[in-house]
Amino acid sequence: MERGVRKAFWHLGLKYVPLFHITVDKRSDKPPQIKLPKKFLKDDIVFIVDDVISTGKTMDIALQEILKRGEPTIIVIVLIVSPLIYDLFIKYPSIRVVCIDFDPLVDEKGFLVPGLGDNDKMIFGALEENRLER
Repeated sequence: MERGVRKAFWHLGLKYVPLFHITVDKRSDKPPQIKLPKKFLKDDIVFIVDDVISTGKTMDIALQEILKRGEPTIIVIVLIVSPLIYDLFIKYPSIRVVCIDFDPLVDEKGFLVPGLGDNDKMIFGALEENRLER
């Protein structure tokens, strides 16, 4: 998905789009892997690309880390969101979200049913330890 967004920017004339990563493994106690610039400027626009926002915990961590480094305009590009996206809108009222679909079905833990958030692992493979790319 990230590759497609970068290609779209390239077609719009943006030949160089810096790429940074925040990788959160919710299945372990490891801290997030963060590769971000030390500071964002007020005029910067940060695009966050993700496949699914179900509980919103990973996106919350990403937004916290970005906002620690400044107050850029933040645009989230995501395929599917759950109703818990509203919690992020309340906590971060200035973010903008572009999504393909809204899935209203979540289980008691806040995960999408039937588990669309795991589709990326079926398509791209599991995230390998010590690697940020899939």
